[in-house]
Formats: sequence, C-alpha cells, structure tokens
Amino acid sequence: MKKSLLKKIAVVGVAAAMMAVLFTGCGSSKSSGDLMDKVVKNGELVVTLNTGNSPWTYKDGDDYDGFAVALIKGYCKELGVKCKITPMKFESMIPAINSGKADIICTNLSRTVERSQNVMFTENIGVDYGVVIIKKSDSGKLKNLEAVNKKGVNLTTETGSSFETVAKNVFPKATMKTVDTTPNAIQALKSGRADGMMTNMQIAKDIVKKNASLMIMKEICYVDPMSFAVDSDPNSVTLLNSFNGYLEHIKADGTYAKLWKKYTGNTWDPNADPVSF
Repeated sequence: MKKSLLKKIAVVGVAAAMMAVLFTGCGSSKSSGDLMDKVVKNGELVVTLNTGNSPWTYKDGDDYDGFAVALIKGYCKELGVKCKITPMKFESMIPAINSGKADIICTNLSRTVERSQNVMFTENIGVDYGVVIIKKSDSGKLKNLEAVNKKGVNLTTETGSSFETVAKNVFPKATMKTVDTTPNAIQALKSGRADGMMTNMQIAKDIVKKNASLMIMKEICYVDPMSFAVDSDPNSVTLLNSFNGYLEHIKADGTYAKLWKKYTGNTWDPNADPVSF
C-alpha cells in the first residue's frame, strides 16, 4: 500500500470525520495547513509515546518496541516516511499534539469523553481490561474489589491515566495517589506506600512476571478500548483517516493478528473487539 493509496483512503472518510470534529473541543488554535501534507513533505511522522508499558510501548536497548510501536512503524513504512519517536510522560502527550510538538500519540490511550474534547481518536488498536495489582502478602485482606473500596486503602497509577477517573467511580472510598511513571507506581506498591496499583491486564501480566512478590486480583474493574490520537484540529483529519485505513488493511491481511499474538501472547478475536474492524 503506497503513500498515494493511503492518502486516497484517507480522503474517503474526511466528510464523516469533519462532522466528528464539530463535536470535539478546540484542542488547538493553530492553522498551519494539512498535517498529512506536512508529514509527507518533511519525510517524517513525529510520534509521542510513554515507555515502561510493556507490551504496548517500551524501550528495547536504544530503540522502542511494543505492539503500539510496531503498528506505527508499519504505518510509517507504508507511507514512506521516517518514524521519529519522542518519548514523554503520559500527562504530556496530549499537550504535545495540541501544540504541534508531535503529530500523533502512539500508546494504549483509553477513549474517554474528557479526552475527546482535545483529540480525535483513531479506530481502536485493541481492547484491554482494568485490573488491580496487589502484594501477595496482602491477598488475605484484599480478597475482592469490595475490599479495595474502603477508607484507608491507598491506590496508585500513572498521572494522566484514565484510571484516575476509574478509581473515583469504582473505588470512591479508597484514596488515589498518582505518580509520574509506571515504574514509580510499581515501586510505590512494593514499598508499601500504596496498597494497590491500577493498570491494564496486559501491562499487569508483564509486571507480575518480573516481580514475584506481586499478583493480579481476579476481578476486572474496567473495560478499556484503546486508540491512538491526533489533535482535534481539522487539519489532522487526513492523517487520522489514513492511519485508520492502514489499520483496517492489516486487520484484513493478517498482519494485525500476528502482531497481537507476538506481543500479547494471545490470539486476536475480532468478535471481541467489534467496533475496531
């Protein structure tokens, strides 16, 4: 799929996407021309992501890897441009695309109404499930989610994560104390500053695999459709639709399923993710 075809795919959905823009907030006041034209002209897509979120985004030596990274690198290859990755803290990524410092967010970004005021989401890159990680030594007192929702229970997650809001809704009696990165959230849990850490199932599996003293609670607390995102400016619509066209293409030709298996260890089931295909 060459860059000309990707751009043709993008144009097909522009009218519908423009309607969606009318219902998003004014996340950016800039008007510097079509983003896709800029990307092609410059020969690079500036990608922002947060690391430490295996299997989605993580550092591998001097490079970056993960399911989300594989998707965006594949897209850049088809488009014929360089994938320029700029890592940031989670809370800094939306401001980065709003200000033009980055073109697209590449991570397991939860689709929320609040975020839709400032960004346009791509089609789902996948669906994950929210869980709570605890210390094995606390499994006696934290037997279920009801036990987590009590005064005196301290939870942690990455600042800017959707789990801040999830905690308020699911565990209103507990106290949420965010930290700047996932590794620091893990440390807060292990050191006893937090009783539980909220994150996605796939990330949690990797964490407990590397930390024998931790375990995942059996009950899920949140269903999490994940997407990439671009700025809400209408100039980003062509790029948005171009990536969506690429995503549909690799789901149809089997590439997506292979990547999902490689990075999550699971077989992709399209029926479990009906809105993303």
